[in-house]
Amino acid sequence: MAQPTVLEISLICCFVIVPKPCPITLSCNEHNFPSDHYTIEFLIRTKFRKAKPVRRTVYDCNRANFPELCKALSQTDLRVSFSDNIDDCWKHWKDLFLSVVSSYVPTKVVKNTNSPPWIDGEVRHLIRKKYTALRKYRLKKTPERKVKLRTLCQQVKNVIRKKHKKYLDKIEISFKENPKLFWNYHKAALHHRSALNPVILHNDETATTPKQKAELFNPPLQR
Repeated sequence: MAQPTVLEISLICCFVIVPKPCPITLSCNEHNFPSDHYTIEFLIRTKFRKAKPVRRTVYDCNRANFPELCKALSQTDLRVSFSDNIDDCWKHWKDLFLSVVSSYVPTKVVKNTNSPPWIDGEVRHLIRKKYTALRKYRLKKTPERKVKLRTLCQQVKNVIRKKHKKYLDKIEISFKENPKLFWNYHKAALHHRSALNPVILHNDETATTPKQKAELFNPPLQR
């Protein structure tokens, strides 16, 4: 059986690495000395789509009127009639509770909830300026636009590094009084780990998603 050549192996690697068909250019350059190892250059032309920002409506607790909310909740009858379905009881109680909360806690629309907590408005503004400079440089590649793009890229890196260090210092100072900052950082740093969503096995049934876990423990709680 003939051994595959270097070029054939490179083609196989390209088809394994590249997720979808796209133009691929290969070039094989020989050395100036006898060798069976050649330098292979890859030129893969593909386009990447920018992920759409995630939008969702959340409560803005910073502008909430908690004294009036506590007073309203104390004067509201939150009792619900029990039934055999615990989901119906929870939905009814939640609707009563949120109807009162909505009167005293305003809402806001947030984008891209996967952003780390130290990425604030100043960083997002610089990132938008960087992408604007990148679009202009692609339209017309002049030395001035190249220098401006490099300057903005370095500026974004420096600001993110500075914000990250400042956020870590804030966590260290206020860890005892406000441990929520630490857990927000923990969640942002480990959001890609599968260990945050462990598998639960109960009565020979496996649950992986939050919905499956809730349904798994629902029958014992109804007793």
